[in-house]
Amino acid sequence: MHFKMLTPEKLVVERDVQNIVIPGSEGYIGFLEGHIPFVTPLKTGMVEIVNEKNTAYYAVSGGYCEVSSQEIIILAEKATNISQIKKEETGEILKKVQQLLQQTPVDSDQFQILAREAEWAELCSELAHKTIIPKSEHS
Repeated sequence: MHFKMLTPEKLVVERDVQNIVIPGSEGYIGFLEGHIPFVTPLKTGMVEIVNEKNTAYYAVSGGYCEVSSQEIIILAEKATNISQIKKEETGEILKKVQQLLQQTPVDSDQFQILAREAEWAELCSELAHKTIIPKSEHS
């Protein structure tokens, strides 16, 4: 099955996969080849992509996932391979965003934007400090 993940800035990843698990609006959902057509909004979370040789993990925030019988496309607001998350930066960013949230009126548009940024920063911080052992064909 073919898979693509894009953000407004770039094509994040494109590859053939055996299965994929995404953070859908109602929780994590897994897809295999031949799945019925399906569209779901994405929550901030981790995408797990499995092929014959390995498993890759990506952090994603916002957007949509569209599934057809032969292809899965994720259009995300933000996405990055977890190996590219820098531990030393995540804590600082999270602290700054949380400070800004405390100073922003809850009913403002800016608060909603900052809340999404805080979710993203929390996810990246969590993933940067977690050891995920990739599955391989030898495990």
